[in-house]
Amino acid sequence: MRRFLRALDGLDIVAADIVELNPPYDPAGIMAILAAFLSFDLLHLMGNARKRRS
Repeated sequence: MRRFLRALDGLDIVAADIVELNPPYDPAGIMAILAAFLSFDLLHLMGNARKRRS
């Protein structure tokens, strides 16, 4: 998934959304960690897109 997001670098990403993270069904916290990594990657993509627009 992270490789896929990195491949999107160069597109004009302006918004992102992560939905359906349900902590009671993730007792080990694996999905929460993945959501944090994906959020970071998405913010990076949006920052790069903004930098290119400026």
